[in-house]
Amino acid sequence: MQFLLALVLGLMTLQGTAHAGIPARVEAAFDAWLAENKVDGGVLVLLSKGEPIAEVERGIGADVPVELASVGKSITALCIASLVEDGVLTYDAPLTRYLGADAPQATIAQLLTHTAGLTVDSTQFRMPRWLGNPTPRHEEVTALVLARRNDPPGTHSYNNENYALLGTIIARATGESYARTCTEKVTDRLGLTSARLSPLTGAFGPWGGWQMSARDYATLHWAVYSGRVLLDADPFSYPHAETGYGAFYGLGTVFRPTGGSQNFWHFGALCFRGGPNVGTFAVSWKAEFTLFAFYRACIDVEAMIALDNALAQAVLAAEPAQ
Repeated sequence: MQFLLALVLGLMTLQGTAHAGIPARVEAAFDAWLAENKVDGGVLVLLSKGEPIAEVERGIGADVPVELASVGKSITALCIASLVEDGVLTYDAPLTRYLGADAPQATIAQLLTHTAGLTVDSTQFRMPRWLGNPTPRHEEVTALVLARRNDPPGTHSYNNENYALLGTIIARATGESYARTCTEKVTDRLGLTSARLSPLTGAFGPWGGWQMSARDYATLHWAVYSGRVLLDADPFSYPHAETGYGAFYGLGTVFRPTGGSQNFWHFGALCFRGGPNVGTFAVSWKAEFTLFAFYRACIDVEAMIALDNALAQAVLAAEPAQ
């Protein structure tokens, strides 16, 4: 991974002429989706090759830190990739090396791709109790995983526990906290000053506890998945697993090859009785456009697909490729 900070700094001036019509279409599409789903606030940032071409602020500023939810798994994955580059970890390392004899018979790569055999998600019933207390809980989740019998590795099954275990491995392998290591290895390297573990959801750290501004996260997503600032090569050279319909789960995101490049995307959601109820969507299309959206609502899968389709149509002026 090569750090080219110059590529991601100084990009905050909106460029209005290179992509005439796209900003207006994106704004209209986002507003229509917010209205149809009765969402009372949101923010969207659109980049072209790393340069902002549209910001849509509906009660939330583009520079205000927002909850990333599961979109923040990318930070954990990139942190692991950085430690592999440094020689601290290897993708094929067995989990028993860091978690003891009771660990699942899987590897770090299988945690990254949700193929480690973890099918029971113990975080779902515990996260409401951890809101508002940012004390890290990844070690607690690790203990729960080690205390039970797990399935054999191999099949993709999306589960927060995979990234909780990665948080524990990062801390044990480096002798530093998960937050400190991943801030140094990822967000500080990209100059993303708004990034931090959330005071509200920070307990979920490795699997969904980060905050960052929409502007900063759009920059991260472009830099990593399209600009290749932190990743040297195409996503198939890193751990990845098939998820179906021609898509793969790689380093903290889903991707699909298209037109000689790849589309990368991920949704996040925090849905709790009494709140917060928020969602996120990050996508990079064909190494050209990158978009991040945050909205104050807990939505179903159909609404997620509708948002993806509406924004892809607005940006690409064609049927969405994913």
